[in-house]
Amino acid sequence: MADVDLSVVIPIRNEAASLVELHLEFTETLTARGRSYELIVIDDGSDDESFALLSRLQAGETRLRVTRVRRNLGETAAVAAC
Repeated sequence: MADVDLSVVIPIRNEAASLVELHLEFTETLTARGRSYELIVIDDGSDDESFALLSRLQAGETRLRVTRVRRNLGETAAVAAC
């Protein structure tokens, strides 16, 4: 994504139950600010449906980037992976 004013990095692990609401709240809030942004969500080895859900959300959202770490490495390593 070119010319992004703000990048929000969100590490998650096993958050499938809250991801749709999280995405909606960030999208509504950041869109209302009127500046370009991207959401970068890093799945740190989830073993629930988090990655599948994020992939579906990403398919319809150009401002959402999803990265997956196959096994839980911790927040610092997950953020470093992006």
